[in-house]
Amino acid sequence: MLVVDNLWKSLSGIEVLKGISLKVGEGEAVSLLGPNGSGKSTLLKVITGIYLPTKGRVEIEGKDPREARELFGYVPQEGGLREELSGRQNVCFFSELYSIPCSKALRVVKETLEELGISLPLKDPVEKYSGGMKKALTLTIAMVHDPRLLILDEPTVALDPSVRRDFWRLVNEYKEEGKGVLFATHYVEEAERYSDRVYIIYKGKVVAEGSPEELRRLLPRGAIEVEVEEEIDTRKLCEEMGCIAKGKRVRFLVESPDERVPTVVNELYSRGIKLKSLEVKKPSLEDVFIKLVGEVHEG
Repeated sequence: MLVVDNLWKSLSGIEVLKGISLKVGEGEAVSLLGPNGSGKSTLLKVITGIYLPTKGRVEIEGKDPREARELFGYVPQEGGLREELSGRQNVCFFSELYSIPCSKALRVVKETLEELGISLPLKDPVEKYSGGMKKALTLTIAMVHDPRLLILDEPTVALDPSVRRDFWRLVNEYKEEGKGVLFATHYVEEAERYSDRVYIIYKGKVVAEGSPEELRRLLPRGAIEVEVEEEIDTRKLCEEMGCIAKGKRVRFLVESPDERVPTVVNELYSRGIKLKSLEVKKPSLEDVFIKLVGEVHEG
């Protein structure tokens, strides 16, 4: 459905994308996971034809993106709406681009908003909408022409948690119809829960790719997670002990966690660190993300 092959993109003389290749198949949800500034949004702008590639190839069902606009729906990270127009006028404006009657488009938008549990004042100017309202309208407009591929840039930012759940339910139904979904996110839990495959992107490159389970296998089989009682410099601790820091919690990735627990506890106590809790867990996609990005950064 979507093929990106050895894609490079330079902006103002700076290489933002460096040889990225990826695919999205029918009935598949693929995520781009990376920190801010990693190139995710630029990649989506090339895929949708907003930017031309410096080098490489992008095809949507065998077509150049600029010739395949009826095949995909795109939700940008920001903007995408005519602020001076009402919500209704925005729906009609964008539906005309796909030769869809305004009345039909409005019906689809209202039905989709109902499924999300959102009520929008479509008669009001969009400039009066909250960030979440704008995002919801953009999402529903992107689905008006029933595209074969949804391309979403940080789609759930500014949405309430309950709306997020309903949104992903809709996306899953969409995927089950044999359509494709490509979404960029910095929410690791969304990538882990809703992706069939994940591309971890850092500094314009794909540093890892696979299903969430395949990516978790890149790490040792277990994790010892401890929460410390007092404020300490967990980043410095993990530089010295080879763990992953997150607030007051640190995770030690090991092959035999049950056997290593006494060693880890003794080492922490020897440093005067008191523990609030300790759990043995499986590595998460977040562990993979932090480990890979950290290793790339250090290299």
